[in-house]
Amino acid sequence: SMMFKTLASYGQVIGIASLFPYKWPPEILRFFEFMDAITSVSDRILNTDCALEERRGQGLPLIYEKAILYMMAPPIFIACAAGVFLVSHACINSKNRFGTWLRNFFLKKGEIWTHSDTKRCMIVASIVAMVILHPTLVRQAMFLLMCVEIEDLFYLRKDVQLQCLTTEHDLMTILVAIPGILVYVLGWPLLVVQLLKKRKHKLHLKGIAGHQARSTYGFLYRGYASKRYYWEVVIMLRKTMMVMVATFGLRATVPTQGLLALFVISMSLAAHLKLKPHENETLDKLEFYGLSAAFITLYFGMFFFTDDVVFAPWWGFVVTFTIMFTNSL
Repeated sequence: SMMFKTLASYGQVIGIASLFPYKWPPEILRFFEFMDAITSVSDRILNTDCALEERRGQGLPLIYEKAILYMMAPPIFIACAAGVFLVSHACINSKNRFGTWLRNFFLKKGEIWTHSDTKRCMIVASIVAMVILHPTLVRQAMFLLMCVEIEDLFYLRKDVQLQCLTTEHDLMTILVAIPGILVYVLGWPLLVVQLLKKRKHKLHLKGIAGHQARSTYGFLYRGYASKRYYWEVVIMLRKTMMVMVATFGLRATVPTQGLLALFVISMSLAAHLKLKPHENETLDKLEFYGLSAAFITLYFGMFFFTDDVVFAPWWGFVVTFTIMFTNSL
């Protein structure tokens, strides 16, 4: 699970890089989209445009309806997961032949499936979903604040037909963007800190108490050193900072935006090398490689704005090859 989370964290940061208005070649953009698709629930893997197409011209613009749908995704998923596990609980504990077969298939001899087991499964499913969804939720909430100036007016970057600072846009900002930021950008990391801090004394215990903590909340802290049990929150904040640079950095020049992104990655690299958060050296190396690849990607991406790349195609090939080779490696 830690190797999966390390890959997901790297892929999500690389996917966020596609939000920066660099002059990325098509090959690099396709690679970004691929990494984003396999490591997070993004528009590439969960595209609602076709499903909402019939509503085009009716009610709210599609970009707003999609933002509302994404903000509602976690409670909808949790409700569906609760339904699945409650039905499973009833089936496993039923006295008929089907229940007997389920108990023989899923449980060891003499084991019983209790309400605590069902509750644990619901919590684990919700935690895994939120860890994977978090960058997408942050992006969708902040997309509504990403406005670009065109001829002295501001338009939404995701759909430049929609003007910002209108009554409709202000309502979406107040009712969707701000609650999304409060709940997912700030609320979820604070909740994780509270959950782990409350159970700090038994996260690495042996015995029943330690086993229950690991089986329920292990996805958030297993693989990290005992003193760095909170590191998953640091990774969430890193991805949030990258999205914020991509969002609010639009008000600055592209080089300034690139330097801010490099600053976030540099600080993340420095903190990682200083604190070595993983209990396994191999995981520390993997995290270091992922951050290094992200740094090289953003650093060499700035070369596409230089005259050397504009007037010397071979130089652009060298930069593209360096970025692709580094990430592939």
